[in-house]
Amino acid sequence: MAVAVEGDRENWDVLGEYTNKTLRLKADRWTKAVQHDDTRSTLLEFLDSNSELVVVSLNLSNQLVATSEVPAGLRTKGVYFLKACDVPLVREEDTSNVRDHVIFGDISPQPLDQLSTLIEEVIIPMLENPANRSGWPEMVCEDLSQQLYSLRGTVYRMWGQLRGQTLLPLPFGLDTLEKAERHALDTGEMTDSQLKSAIEGVVIKWVHQVEEVLTQDTEDLAAPDYFPKPLEEITFWSKRRENLTHISSQLKDKKVRMMSNILEVTESAYYPAFVKMCADVTMGELEVYISVEESRDIMVHLTPLKPLLEGLEGGEFQDTALLIPPLMHCICLLWVSCSAYRKPDRIVTLFKEIANLLISMGRTFIGTVGFQAETTEPLLKINTCVSVLKCFRDSFQEHREKVASYFKEGEKPRRWEFHPNNTFARMDQFLARLANIKEIFDVAKEFLKIEKVEFGGPKGKVLGANISAVYRNNEIIVYLDCKNAKDTYGIFYFIYGLTTTSLKVNCGHMVVVSLNLSNQLVATSEVPAGLRTKGVYFLKACDVPLVREEDTSNVRDHVIFGDISPQPLDQLSTLIEEVIIPMLENPANRSGWPEMVCEDLSQQLYSLRGTVYRMWGQLRGQTLLPLPFGLDTLEKAERHALDT
Repeated sequence: MAVAVEGDRENWDVLGEYTNKTLRLKADRWTKAVQHDDTRSTLLEFLDSNSELVVVSLNLSNQLVATSEVPAGLRTKGVYFLKACDVPLVREEDTSNVRDHVIFGDISPQPLDQLSTLIEEVIIPMLENPANRSGWPEMVCEDLSQQLYSLRGTVYRMWGQLRGQTLLPLPFGLDTLEKAERHALDTGEMTDSQLKSAIEGVVIKWVHQVEEVLTQDTEDLAAPDYFPKPLEEITFWSKRRENLTHISSQLKDKKVRMMSNILEVTESAYYPAFVKMCADVTMGELEVYISVEESRDIMVHLTPLKPLLEGLEGGEFQDTALLIPPLMHCICLLWVSCSAYRKPDRIVTLFKEIANLLISMGRTFIGTVGFQAETTEPLLKINTCVSVLKCFRDSFQEHREKVASYFKEGEKPRRWEFHPNNTFARMDQFLARLANIKEIFDVAKEFLKIEKVEFGGPKGKVLGANISAVYRNNEIIVYLDCKNAKDTYGIFYFIYGLTTTSLKVNCGHMVVVSLNLSNQLVATSEVPAGLRTKGVYFLKACDVPLVREEDTSNVRDHVIFGDISPQPLDQLSTLIEEVIIPMLENPANRSGWPEMVCEDLSQQLYSLRGTVYRMWGQLRGQTLLPLPFGLDTLEKAERHALDT
C-alpha cells in the first residue's frame, strides 16, 4: 500500500467533487472523511497503487467511508471509481489524468435494478451497434445477440419475482418485428427465420412461467416447519390477482399481438400452446386454472373476513371464543357465494390456517410453564386454551351440519364432505399435548399437598420422616395418583414399577413396609430394590383426610393396601389377568364409552398381557404363545363359521 505523501500528491478533488455532488453532501463532508485513517489509506491505495476499484458510501453512522469492494447491504446510493487502464494516475492539478483514466458512477442500493438498467441502456445498445461489430463473423454476432437477450430476460424475470410479478421477456430482433409481421400477413411466409425462432423460444418460456403461476395454490404456502395463517391466504389471493392482471396486460401488448399473428400465419407448432396460455389467463378454464376474473371474485369474497381475522389475531386470547361463531358464519357465506372457492381443498386450507393461528396464539398465551411455579395459573391457562380450541371445533361441526341451509331455494346445496381429521390433525395433536401437560400439573397439584405428615410413637417418627422425604425429593421420575378406590390404573402402574429395576417409583400417597437385611421392619416412600421377602404397600385412594382415632377411623375406607411379591412379574401377571382385564372388560364399567375407545383399550390390554406372558416364560426358559383377545366369543364364532 502506498504511503501518503505531503503536499499536492494528496490532491483528490475529482473524487471528492463527484461524491459530494451525486450524494448531495456538504463540501466539508469529504474533507472530514479523508481525515479518517482507513478511508484515507483506501483512497491512496487506489490512486497510487495497483487497486482497481474504490467504493464510497455512507455507513450506519451516516459517515462517508471508502472500501476496496462493494459493501453488502447498502442503505443508500453509493459511488464507485474504477480504473479504465493500467496507466499510472497523475493527481497534480495541472497535469491530472484522473478524469481520463477513471470511470465513475453511482451504485444503487437495489443492485438488480441497476443491472437491468445497465443491460438495457448500455450493454445491449453498445454491443448491438453495427459499428462495434465491424469484422465479426455473422455466427458470432447471432450468438452474442441471443446470449445478450437471454441475459436480459433472466434479469427481467428475477426483477419481477422480487416484486411479486411475472414479467414476460421479449425476444431480440424486435426492431424488425413490425416489418416481419407485415410481410408474413401479405405473403404467408416468414423470411426472417432467426426472428421466428426467437419468438418460438420465448413463447416456450412464457408458457412455463404462466403455468407455474396458474398452478400455484395456498397449499404451497405451508412447509414442514412453517404453518401459514389466514391473513396470508388473503395476501396470496391479492398478489395472485395483481400478478394475473399484469400478465394479462402484457399479453394484450401490441408487440405480443404481432408475434401471435406471425405464429398463426406461418402455422407454427407453438401457436396452439400460445393461444391456450392466453385463454387460461384472460378467459379462465374452471376445471384447470383460476383466471383473472376468478381471482378478483375470490378477493371480493375473502375481504369481509379480513377485519374478523385481524380482530382475532390482535385481540386477547381468552376473548377469542366470542369471535369464532361470526367468523364461521362468514366462511359459510364465502362457501355459498364464491363458486371458485367452493372446493374442498381450498376451504380445508383456510380452516387449517385458522387452526394454525389459534395454536400460535394459545402457545403465546400459555407461555413457558415450569414445575417450580404455582400450578393454579398454568392450569387455568391450559384450560382456557383447550376451551378456545374446542369452541372452534364445535363451531365448525355446528356450521358443517347447517351449511346446506345457506344456499338459496332452488340452488343445489354443496356440503362440507371432507373428513375433519384431515382439517384438524395438527390441532388435535396440540390438544393431546395440552392434555398430557395438564395431567402432569394435576398430579403435581396433588403432590404439593403432602407438606407435613406425622405418625405417633417411636416408630411413627421414622415413618413420618420417610414419608416427608417424598415431598422434599426433587428427583421425582414417576407420580402415581389414585384418587378412586377402583382406579386400577394406579395399582397397575405401581406394580409395573416393580418389574423395572431402573425405574424409581414415587407416590405422594404411598408408603411401603418391608423387612430389611437385619430382619427389621422399615418404611420407605418408594419400592425398595431387591425385596427378599414379601412386602406391604399402603396407597391413598382419595384426597379425604385420614382419621386415625379408633372409633372414627376411615383408614380402611380410603387406603388401598396389599402385598408386594419378591417376584414382581408373577404379581403383575396375576394382577392383569385377575383384576385389570376383568374390571376394564366389564360392560358396566364401559358405559358411555365410544366403541372405538373400547376396542382400542381391549387390544392394548391383551397386548400388554401377551408381553408380560412372554417375559414370564423367558425367565423360566420357556416360549409361551399368548392367545388373542375376544376368546369369550371363540366357541360361538367357530360354531357359526362351521355352519355357514
